[in-house]
Amino acid sequence: NLIINNNSLLKYNKSYVNSFIHLQKYQQVQKREFFSKLFGKKKNDTKSKTLGSAMKSGKISSLQQAFSWSKLEGSDIKTAVYTIGTNNQGQLGLGDWKSESQLTFNELLQESSIKSVKSTLLHSAAMTNKNDLLTWGANFNFQIGHKYGSDTSLFPNFIESTPFSVKTSNFPNMNLVSYSIGGWSSFVLLKDPKEQDKQIVYSWGNNHCGQLGIGSLYNVQTPNIVKFKDQSTVNSIKKISSGLYHTMILLNSGKLLSCGKSNDGQLGIKLSNNNNNNNNSKNSSDSSNSVQIPLESNLLKELNLIDIEAGYFHSLGLDDSGNVYQWGNGKLKYETSEDLLLSPTSLINQYDEINSNNSNRVIRIQGIELESNDRIKQIGGGDGISMALTESGKLFKWNTLDNKVELINWPEFKNQGIERFALSNTHAAVTFKSTPNEICVWSLNETDFQLERSHGKSLFFSILQKGEKIKNFTLPNDHIIKDFSVGSHFMIVLAENI
Repeated sequence: NLIINNNSLLKYNKSYVNSFIHLQKYQQVQKREFFSKLFGKKKNDTKSKTLGSAMKSGKISSLQQAFSWSKLEGSDIKTAVYTIGTNNQGQLGLGDWKSESQLTFNELLQESSIKSVKSTLLHSAAMTNKNDLLTWGANFNFQIGHKYGSDTSLFPNFIESTPFSVKTSNFPNMNLVSYSIGGWSSFVLLKDPKEQDKQIVYSWGNNHCGQLGIGSLYNVQTPNIVKFKDQSTVNSIKKISSGLYHTMILLNSGKLLSCGKSNDGQLGIKLSNNNNNNNNSKNSSDSSNSVQIPLESNLLKELNLIDIEAGYFHSLGLDDSGNVYQWGNGKLKYETSEDLLLSPTSLINQYDEINSNNSNRVIRIQGIELESNDRIKQIGGGDGISMALTESGKLFKWNTLDNKVELINWPEFKNQGIERFALSNTHAAVTFKSTPNEICVWSLNETDFQLERSHGKSLFFSILQKGEKIKNFTLPNDHIIKDFSVGSHFMIVLAENI
């Protein structure tokens, strides 16, 4: 494996990555047209029709010519994947860097029956019904885990716009149980087919704060085994959830393990000389603020958790009594173009000063009081914001500063019960119980949108266009939305054939 030391290459890495991302994000129109001719969809490519353009014309038949359900045999589930938004890092998985202002069918996933999709800041992943894991998007921090960039290169591409199997080249004989992707990292939970009781966790990507759980602060190009103090613990893992700089691992017993950045309170760990695994670390001057292998979140030891979700700088948990808890505090800073790079070496928590001045509040486990007696169905965290969905379809939100809970009820919801939600640093989206082929998306960060627009100008695309705050997208009647995910100014939607 290629291993990079964060300390020794930090200055070079930051300068190189920042320069390259600036080139991709804000290149002149002439340069973009040149690259589009080489790598993008050609103007005369009749197959590159979009779902939006087909529906806008009212001719659903033209859409049927633009795509076909996954090309499978027998009883395999037929699926279709659509994407929209910015694509400057290949995060849409369309095989090019061309951003899309309409929902666009992903032809590259036609050969697979897709089970779920996930997206984060700049990269994406999909699990197939054939037990494979595909990844694509930005790879500056090795977050997509591709071993080789091409047949002629020993090093991975910094950007990979084509979905590619991580499993085939790294753990071909293992069964994929689940996966998680953080800001610049990825995780998989695997089972050994020969020993069904034996599980193993791999991680790869950026490890700036020890969030990979491999016992160091080195970035890793390809999957590495996550280390545990008690290796038998791995066999009882229920779920993994990743934020920007931290990772949580939920056990079947209801206990929680965490690793990564600790000084924003997101780990739920009160460190001491007895449980700090970094006492002898010489990898980084920041090691005192990082946990490099998963440790028990001792501040939550009295809780019996049944679900967890990592926000960008904070964490959420749901216990067996239906209570929601939150710990940690943070939000990305959006002031200059540097803040748009979405690099682990440049991102700053806007609440760092608040956290340091009130450390007791930051590490406290806070119960969230929802104005509902309904049981909680789903929890989720984004950039300084959290949400919870009830069984009856009510969606609540609150921020990490004051925890003031509000009911979300846009007119565009049409009083429908919500089935599921997703959120990122830029957008939130929901699907509905009564119209399973419809998805509603709204903007969460107008400041970021305006900053992106001022720097990217006509080259910048998002899920919603200029002047739009919220929008409903409706798929054809033979579609049912099974999964969806929003990243930073982009969205991926997975549909099944009814």
